Amino acid sequence: FGINYFHYFPISIKNKGGVREAHKEHIVGALHRMHGYGFQQPMQQDRWAIWEIFYGKGFERADPSLRQICDAKDRPSGERFAMFKRRLEEIYG
Repeated sequence: FGINYFHYFPISIKNKGGVREAHKEHIVGALHRMHGYGFQQPMQQDRWAIWEIFYGKGFERADPSLRQICDAKDRPSGERFAMFKRRLEEIYG
């Protein structure tokens, strides 16, 4: 996927290989899931990788509204991503 998700993290985390490896599996899995949902823009991938770390593995499956947004492939991905982001803000904001 060619993502540099660690540019969001402080240098102290970037230098700890164990942290990097611990999250790599979750992030790769998240990117594969989001690709399947049709979210393929680099900005969307970056954001999704960060959400996966903060909200937990498979976080989008925990809320019926988030799952519905992911599955609504008849709508443009940019529109669905904005809806997804708003819903996350409602839940966690």
